[in-house]
Amino acid sequence: MAIHYDIEQDTLYLRGFKKGYEDSIKKLRDEAEDNHTRSFIKNLLTMTDMPNEKIARFARVSVEYVQKVKLEIEITKKKDIIHKRSLY
Repeated sequence: MAIHYDIEQDTLYLRGFKKGYEDSIKKLRDEAEDNHTRSFIKNLLTMTDMPNEKIARFARVSVEYVQKVKLEIEITKKKDIIHKRSLY
């Protein structure tokens, strides 16, 4: 006689599934918030002459984070210049 076990009714399985689902949602929210903050900082850096400290205060991040984003912008600009030169 075969024994049938329904895993979808198991309490530990359901808890683990729920925890994994909640963690995934939290991770997606954090990534979306980080992307929004990063684009906000990029816009401020490219469109204004505001000091890094003031941008950090507005975005509620550290000055180091603003400097990191600023460096990424500069690297991207340099890559674009190099790419454009290679096209000629």
